[in-house]
Amino acid sequence: MPIFQDLSVAYITEIILKLKPQLFIPDENVILEGEIGNEMYFINTGKVSIYVSGVHVNHLSKGNFFGEIAIFLKS
Repeated sequence: MPIFQDLSVAYITEIILKLKPQLFIPDENVILEGEIGNEMYFINTGKVSIYVSGVHVNHLSKGNFFGEIAIFLKS
């Protein structure tokens, strides 16, 4: 994934060891607008719809990820 291209193999290995699979049912909210994020998600199967102020703006699918901004901006 491009987000990890400049990281060392050791750091990527450390990240991989912390991954936990999660399953969400259709129409389940993963993150609500305005919530403070503390997780990053990688989509393996299925599709995630993105809504802003109740309006559908995009969808993500296999190979996409989200939540990285919260992880990288955490102090």
